[in-house]
Amino acid sequence: MLSRIPREFVRATSAALVVIGVYLITTTSDQWLGISFIVLSVWVMNMSESILLQKVQTEMTACLEAVRKKQDSEIQDLLYFLRSSNIAADPFHSLEAAKLFIDKISFPAFLMSPNMGILRANQLFTDLLGYEESEIDGVPATRINDIAVMSHVGAITESAKHIQKPAMHLRYFYLSKEEQRVHGTLAVTKICNGAFMMVFHPDSQSIITDKKLSDISRH
Repeated sequence: MLSRIPREFVRATSAALVVIGVYLITTTSDQWLGISFIVLSVWVMNMSESILLQKVQTEMTACLEAVRKKQDSEIQDLLYFLRSSNIAADPFHSLEAAKLFIDKISFPAFLMSPNMGILRANQLFTDLLGYEESEIDGVPATRINDIAVMSHVGAITESAKHIQKPAMHLRYFYLSKEEQRVHGTLAVTKICNGAFMMVFHPDSQSIITDKKLSDISRH
């Protein structure tokens, strides 16, 4: 109730109570009544100031909470910006960055886990092999490979001569959904967490084939 009363009115009331108290003390024999008015004046002022301080404290707490929330939001925005910038700057530092990268490049590609599973295949790769988008994400890489060829190539790439190479390329073929061989050149790049980025250049999309190259060289 006191919080809705103007402070000027509270001051005036307190001063009036003091004046009445002094008057009663000096002009009547009932000094306790005058003292009571003075005490009431002090109580009114104290209650008014206490309510004011509580109101100020509540408003300050609300303001600080609003500032904290704004700072949290700005920090999250900054972290998102830094994370996005980091991903854009280095597509090989994390699997998340690599997944974004293969979706943007203009060649069929997929990410392969250390245990030979397909982490993510871009649409160009799935289209090439006749699959729907994301259809082979999460499946073993054996689904799109000739097992005998895959094992033989794996033994070569893991030999002492090649095991330390950060990137390799080789002639290879994948099996389409209809079990047809799709030949091309495969570029393998080692990335984070033991995973591999596999970028495939199919012969069917090459602007110069071996036959064309042979014809050119004979002229």
